[in-house]
Amino acid sequence: MVLQATETAAAYTDNAVRGVFEALHPVLPPGVPQFDPAHPELRYFPADASRFGG
Repeated sequence: MVLQATETAAAYTDNAVRGVFEALHPVLPPGVPQFDPAHPELRYFPADASRFGG
């Protein structure tokens, strides 16, 4: 399965990352995702999905 949040990779801004998180937070595992230095190119929203209120 692929989820495309924006038309281009360049358009995948911090706001787009937050929008994806907001849309998916009910089905995400609890806990705050951690930065992985092995993959510095990956973007994430550092919030606990189980405590996210929008």
